[in-house]
Amino acid sequence: MEKSIKVPNKITESPLDGEVELVKKLSKIYTETINLVSLIDARILVTGTVTGKQYEFARAGTPVAVDIRDKDELLNKKRGRACCGGNSNSAIFQIAD
Repeated sequence: MEKSIKVPNKITESPLDGEVELVKKLSKIYTETINLVSLIDARILVTGTVTGKQYEFARAGTPVAVDIRDKDELLNKKRGRACCGGNSNSAIFQIAD
């Protein structure tokens, strides 16, 4: 009498496939960019505190692709102090139209 050997069905999907897809989706989210422009007509170099990337704004109105994670910090930057120690409400960057 011959002994039969059972061969398992081929696995078409690896258990890690779901995790790989999740990593791809997350990396897409974290590599999205948004265009910002400087409102100051000067060359500005600024480093994003979240990503550590350095952005160069050559002059006012020139769009620069900024990592979405650095967007809020850059949009909250204001020009220096106003007269008599008050704060200026003038933003340095804005979202490009």
